[in-house]
Amino acid sequence: MTAPPLSPPAVVSRDEVGVHVRGLGCSYATCTCGWTARPRHLRAAAEQDAWTHSIESGCAPAFPLVNR
Repeated sequence: MTAPPLSPPAVVSRDEVGVHVRGLGCSYATCTCGWTARPRHLRAAAEQDAWTHSIESGCAPAFPLVNR
């Protein structure tokens, strides 16, 4: 028995949310849909903002999530 042929995943154009690190103690999440979170002292808090926006709005998390 053979496996069915593999097909590439469907490409869905969605907005992407990511985290930007701008030096020590200044990280913020932003999305291509126009949403921007307030600056955070901790990068982890900015990452939580990004994940929360991704879940609530349906925007996809960027890969990699954090841009330095």
